[in-house]
Amino acid sequence: MRLAADRVVVSVPATAGNLGPGFDALGMALGVRDEVHVHALASAETIITIEGEGADTLARDESHLVVRALREALDHVGASQVGLEIRAIRAIRGSFFPLADQLASSRATSTTRSSGSG
Repeated sequence: MRLAADRVVVSVPATAGNLGPGFDALGMALGVRDEVHVHALASAETIITIEGEGADTLARDESHLVVRALREALDHVGASQVGLEIRAIRAIRGSFFPLADQLASSRATSTTRSSGSG
């Protein structure tokens, strides 16, 4: 399988779950968003840029959750593995928040990763 495009932008809202007596049945999306820009490269290198508070503590290699999710998705659809240039941003009204705090960014990434495996 060939990729139809070499770039994609995904924007996912952070969520708050376990609201009162609703437990996991009630939740809400917040104004905080994770935005990930991905560009497929002809080379085998992986380049990751992370913006937002706490960005200096996150992985910038193949162990990064977004990279792992993309690699798994490419395998799932039978596409060739490619080099990746990733720009990850956590933003709310012009301010930036850490991409690995308790605002469900890892859950959003995992949900995005598994949504195509039906």
